[in-house]
Amino acid sequence: MHHSVSKRFIIGSCFFFGLFALFTLYIKLDLFVQHDFDLLVKLQNKLPQTIYPFFSMVVVLGSFIPSSILVVLLMKFRNRYENLATITLFGSMHVVEIIGKFFLDHKGPPYRFFKQNPALSFPLEYSISHSYPSGHALRAFFIATLIVSLVIRKKNIDARYKISAILFSFTTALTIAIGKVALGHHWVSDTVGGLLLGIGCGCIIASLKKQHMEQRA
Repeated sequence: MHHSVSKRFIIGSCFFFGLFALFTLYIKLDLFVQHDFDLLVKLQNKLPQTIYPFFSMVVVLGSFIPSSILVVLLMKFRNRYENLATITLFGSMHVVEIIGKFFLDHKGPPYRFFKQNPALSFPLEYSISHSYPSGHALRAFFIATLIVSLVIRKKNIDARYKISAILFSFTTALTIAIGKVALGHHWVSDTVGGLLLGIGCGCIIASLKKQHMEQRA
């Protein structure tokens, strides 16, 4: 049972990393530029102005410091072996983010799309720097995957609560990703890249947990 679950996480990790690589090539070739522009315009045109303060507060959860604190808290439910892997991957995925933003000529949305409320910044100042992949989406989906991997292995938790925890985790991550686009911080492609990389890294931690449990059995 544990071996099959571990294998699924490994396959999932390879799947998301593969998609991230292909999608990054797609971005490198500038094949998503018009889609990015159209999706951002449509999203901001459909959203009411009253939603932006909400997004301004929610996206703070995906910032580096709050995310790092949450990762440390989640590490209390794992052993040293898994925590070392978590720290290593958490750092490595940020290196990939920096490399992507350094080498890909993929600038963020123009200032006219910027909707951030200065009073709610953490800080989230407008930047015209390269924006792929989104660090907020990366951290949000990495943490969501970690939470899910912790929840699904608990046998004493009712299935309904597990489903609720899974839905809440990924809904929060998705809200952060949508918020970054709605506020004009990122294009949709930036958040998709962060999503794929974040889940891929999270699946590695989940598979290591299962493998370690098998070795101890």
